[in-house]
Amino acid sequence: MNFNKLKEARFLLRLSQAEMAKKSGVSPRDISQLENGKKVFIHTSFLQFLNDAGFDLNTLYDDQVNLVFRNQNTINEPPLNKILNPHLNPHSKNNEPPLTKNEKSISEEKTIKGPSSWIAPKIITVNSEGSEAAIMIDIKAAAGLPFNIDNPQYYSHLPTMMLPRNQFGSGTYICIQTKGDSMQPTILHQDWLISRFEDNPVKNIKDSHVYVVVSKDGIIVKRVVNQLKAKGLLVCQSDNLIGNPPFIIEANEILQVYKAEAKLSFNLDNLNATISHRLTNIEYELLELRKTIEK
Repeated sequence: MNFNKLKEARFLLRLSQAEMAKKSGVSPRDISQLENGKKVFIHTSFLQFLNDAGFDLNTLYDDQVNLVFRNQNTINEPPLNKILNPHLNPHSKNNEPPLTKNEKSISEEKTIKGPSSWIAPKIITVNSEGSEAAIMIDIKAAAGLPFNIDNPQYYSHLPTMMLPRNQFGSGTYICIQTKGDSMQPTILHQDWLISRFEDNPVKNIKDSHVYVVVSKDGIIVKRVVNQLKAKGLLVCQSDNLIGNPPFIIEANEILQVYKAEAKLSFNLDNLNATISHRLTNIEYELLELRKTIEK
């Protein structure tokens, strides 16, 4: 049995794992393990729920055919999708991005624990195996992110990349391109940060880690000190201290927070070259000075 069909069924029902658990009477942990193939026994109550929801259980078990949902047409295309959060407009397809040959629209609800200004991702992506991909946001697109954060059309034309899940694990990721030199030498201008969405920033943000903070005014890539619970703010610090003093950002100015977990860099310049060159010049000047003294 292809257990990815269970995830596909949940997406078609527009349910989160917690919601499906509540409706089916199966624990969220069991649903997660079933979708990941870690649990092979399917309780009869869960099968009954799927049958009552309109799924053909024969097509669930037959790996040679597509999953049939009696409330819709047969699912003919592999799911490499822009997934819309159902809270955008669950009853209308007018707001959905245009579908490509290998895409169909399905929904996944994500919740976030924080101030009311904070927004959960409106679009995520999954491949044909049900694994999420990362939306790639370059410098130009990043400039418009705060103003289009809940606009599905903004995301519909952005490229995506698959991530090795044995390295990155579960979660919703973006790959965002950085601008400026405030985080040098750790992060250089035009580097890409692979970053995971934080659905509970108040609890999960760790001091001194690098985060991508989407604020109402723009994108911030900094190391942070988490003062959200105590004072309702983040202290943002740069790695490049020259001309980049620490500053704070209030919680009500924050839209989203992502934890940077890796980077892609096409800058292979020798960062030590300038320092080495300066040391060479100093050594030469010292030798010249020594010769002068000895005369």
